[in-house]
Order: sequence, then C-alpha cells, then structure tokens
Amino acid sequence: MENNMNFNDTQNDNSYKKIKLNLNEKAYICNKNIRLFDVIDSTNNYLLEYAKKGSIEHGSVVIAYEQTAGKGRLGRSFYSPPETGLYMSILIETTALNKEFSENPTLITVFVAVAAARAIEKKCNIQAKIKWVNDLYYEQKKICGILTEGIFNKGKIKTSVIGIGINLCTNNFPNELAGKAGSIFSCKELPDNFRLELAEEILNNLFDVVLYAEKTQIIDEYKEKSCILGSVVKVISNSESYEAKAIDISFDGELVIEHTNGQKAFLKTGEISLKFT
Repeated sequence: MENNMNFNDTQNDNSYKKIKLNLNEKAYICNKNIRLFDVIDSTNNYLLEYAKKGSIEHGSVVIAYEQTAGKGRLGRSFYSPPETGLYMSILIETTALNKEFSENPTLITVFVAVAAARAIEKKCNIQAKIKWVNDLYYEQKKICGILTEGIFNKGKIKTSVIGIGINLCTNNFPNELAGKAGSIFSCKELPDNFRLELAEEILNNLFDVVLYAEKTQIIDEYKEKSCILGSVVKVISNSESYEAKAIDISFDGELVIEHTNGQKAFLKTGEISLKFT
C-alpha cells in the first residue's frame, strides 16, 4: 500500500469490504469507515499506520475474522485463528472526547473493558468478569483481551487505537495458552452474522460509555465485574514479582494492593496473575 494513500481511498485494494452496521446515534459516526477483512496481520497496526500519517478519521473501525500477527500487551501476541473469534480495532480522537483520557491510558482501557463486558453479556448471555486491567474472563479463563495504543502529542495521547479480541468458539489453543485461555461457546461454527452483531453491540456500548457515562458509574461497574478484588494476586512489575492482596480500583483506574506488611500501593501499569481455586 502506498505511503501517501488516504484511509478513504479504495483504489485497487480488494483485501477488505466496506460495510455498515446497525449502530445507534452515539456510534453512528463509525459507519463512515468500517472495513471488514477475512484476514489481516493486525487490526491495531492497520489503523495505527494510517493514524501516524494523519489520513484517518475519528471513529474508523477495522474488523477481521483472522489475524496473523495479533497483538497483546507487553509485546505479546494475541492468538487469532480463522473463523472462531472477533478481532476489531477502533480509532478515537482522545483529546476530543475526554481530557482525562488524553492523560491516562489506563482509564481508557477501564472504560472499554466495561463496554466490552456489557456487549458480551447481552449478546452471549454470560457474565463476563474483568481482570485488571484489560482482560475479560468467563469460567475462570480469558475470553477477551483489550489493547490500547496511542499516538502522543506534547506528552498527551492525541489519538487512541483500541483493539479488542474475543475468543468466541476457539478450541485448539497453543500449549502456552492451554488452561489459561477459553471460549464463550463450544460450537464449531458461529451463527451467520453473529460476529458483526457483536461488533455492533461493542461499538454502541463503547461510544455510550466514552461519550456520556459518568466516571464514578464506570469505576463502580468495573469493580462489580472484577474477578480479583479481595484476592491475593501475583504482581509482576519492573522485572520483579511479589504477592499482594487486590483491595480496590482507584478513581483513576489504578489497582490498589495491600502488601503483606499492610502497606498499600497504587499500580498504574504492570501485570497480575490470579490462581483460581
């Protein structure tokens, strides 16, 4: 693809289809630019490439049924086999939505996690739980990952690309994911158009929460859906690991932990693991 190509240009690129979804008025802006791929390397990378050139609009969306180089947090990959999941990315102009989002990427992920959980609960009829900061769990296994990447300007996040990957009926995971990752359904095939219906619900909920929801409401809902609060977790941060009790989520989306000596700490970044019993 040529470097000077605008996101709105179609030219001779037949690798995707431009589609429209049944979106509410809050998310309707997305219908200007939704691209559907059967296969792509990474939906996040695709949007980031155009965003860095300044040739893409707020609300642009990429949806794929397979990723060959799906991205996870901390440089990891996100397993994205064909026909068994939903992989999508959304571009938002962060500074135009909420000043706090432009200064705090953790908060963006918190809001998106609530939106994704709401959508999954409605369309899939399950109760999704959130593991700080960006994973959704069902039956003690990870079913959804969220990756927020930003383009910075003067130390603030000007543009955010939000990636969401959901295991709908993925059954054969690589060895390193076996026992950790799971799927929402056990079926071999999804109903026609189900993935697009779920994408619709995610977009409708996402723009509802980032545009109109009160921060207190979202933080409270995030806590209610948490699968770690009150539990002892393993914290991995700055090349060290230790155990602590997860006791709260701060108003800025930080994980509040209590060390064994009773001292409290606020985590803005890092990784945690939880041993389910």
